[in-house]
This record gives sequence, C-alpha cells and structure tokens, in this order.
Amino acid sequence: SIPIQTDLTDKPIQKKWWLLSFIVIFVLLLGGNLLSARNKEKLLVNSAITLIKQNKEYTNNFANYAFDDAYLKSTSTSLQVIQKIDENFPEVVVIQQDSIDNRPIFLKFGSYYSQPDDAHPLAKQDFIFTTGKDERTYLENVFSGKTSEYLFKARKGNYELYYPVAVNNKRYVMYFSDFQRYGKIGS
Repeated sequence: SIPIQTDLTDKPIQKKWWLLSFIVIFVLLLGGNLLSARNKEKLLVNSAITLIKQNKEYTNNFANYAFDDAYLKSTSTSLQVIQKIDENFPEVVVIQQDSIDNRPIFLKFGSYYSQPDDAHPLAKQDFIFTTGKDERTYLENVFSGKTSEYLFKARKGNYELYYPVAVNNKRYVMYFSDFQRYGKIGS
C-alpha cells in the first residue's frame, strides 16, 4: 500500500494561520495605540480647559505680553503654580508671537526663568520655540485669527497639546506636553 502524506496539505494551512495571527496582533496593537492616544487627547484637553478656567488670574495675565523682565518673571512664577496643579501636565509653556529683525518668530516662556544680568542680557533668541512645518503653520493660523482650534500630537507615547487662548482680542497658545522619558521599550 502507498503511504498517504498529510503533511503536504497541512503546511499551506499552517502558514496561512501563522500569517493571519501576525496580522491580527498588528491590528490589535495599532488599534490599542490609537485608542490610547484618543483617550489621552480627551484627558489632556479637558484638563487644559479646567486649568485655564480655574486659573484666570494667571492665564489672563499671559495675554498682556511684552518682552521684558516683568512679563517673563510673572509668567514663570504663574507657570510654576499651574504645572503643579495638574499631574497630567509635567510641562506647561506659554507661546507668544514676536519678531526678530522683522522676521516673525514664536517665543516660549516656561516655569524656569533666570534674571538677566550684564553677562547674560535678555535676548529673544534664548526663548525661540523651535517647531516643525506643521506646528509653525498651525501657530501662524492661530495668531492670525484663522483658527481657534487646539492641536493635539501623539508620537511614540509622547503627547503635545497646543491650546489657543484669546483674552481681550489678544492671543497666545498654552503648550502642554507629557513626554514618557522612561518605561517604554526602545527608549
């Protein structure tokens, strides 16, 4: 009698299941990542709205921009308080539009501020907010009044929220970020 080889017919089926299992795992991981980013976006936006509303004495003062020692000191002190109120925002920065040599730029002001002196005079270059093309276009649209929508970015477990604020026809952007500095595989 001739032996029957069932292995030959089972291998293509095994390969298909193996390939299908990888596709399913990939889809689940991607879906989980998108769901996590969406949940983080909702959490950060709701926290930002609450933080801005509950701290109007600080957030309204951010709109009175002048590139001088008084504004920088006041903003720094206010941000030190605001950053400690909500655990969802390890870093909070105020972004203002300004110019250097008649070229528009965006400046960032954070919770750390060092008093200027003769060795280190106050200079806009030290406060430039470095952006990518998409973020720069977004900020230009906010400051020109073309949009008042927020911008949320999620990349590799790092989250950024640009939240525009208008007070008495003056605009600024609050930039909230949550960067996972450890605990991620490959970081």
